[in-house]
Amino acid sequence: RPCDFVGGGFGLPRQWGGTRGHGGQLGQRGDPAGCERAVYLCKVLGTLVRSLQEAEADWDKLGDKFNYKTNAMIIDVDCTDDKAKKLCETYGVSGYPTLKYFGPGLASDGESYEDGRDYNAMSKFVKRKSKKPCVPDTLENCDKKDKAYIEEIKDLDDAKLKEQRDTMEKEIGELSSEQKEASDLFETQKEEAMTTMKKAEDLKKKLSKLQNKVGYKLLILKAMTAKSKDEL
Repeated sequence: RPCDFVGGGFGLPRQWGGTRGHGGQLGQRGDPAGCERAVYLCKVLGTLVRSLQEAEADWDKLGDKFNYKTNAMIIDVDCTDDKAKKLCETYGVSGYPTLKYFGPGLASDGESYEDGRDYNAMSKFVKRKSKKPCVPDTLENCDKKDKAYIEEIKDLDDAKLKEQRDTMEKEIGELSSEQKEASDLFETQKEEAMTTMKKAEDLKKKLSKLQNKVGYKLLILKAMTAKSKDEL
């Protein structure tokens, strides 16, 4: 079915409702899994810094190219907005900008975008991910790779086709689980590292304050006690 468009926004998981989108407020209805091959690339924002401001033009250009013209949507979520803070915490967003993408067959909490962040790299990624599915019976939306694979398996019976499908799904599932475990471990270690770094910074400030407060006194005491030792 087509995606829901509500109040100038786009169809997204309900938890995205009320946050800021490219070109309007996100609506309260809609679900990527329910939209046929819809792909959403979401940019999670924090405090706007110069480097991010410079990237805004590319991001807006990306939205102008895909939004409302294809089955891909380019969306902003501002973590400084009170309405979005809980959402950002739920998704474990701690760095800005964070790019995630959502679509059919992907995890409900989306996937992290790890490709280049310039316009050309993001445009190629969105185009590739939002490609409409190949229809084997009619070859509609099928590219050269699709057609080559269809030719390769055209003589296989249903049992063999299912066997190949199950093997591929298992391989992807196992690797996805392994990747998620590594990603979760990284997030945990990152949080621990950030906590340790903050503790070190706090201790450094306390040390500096203490040194300013008693450092000169300590130097005087050292000089006086050294003098006493010399007299002995």
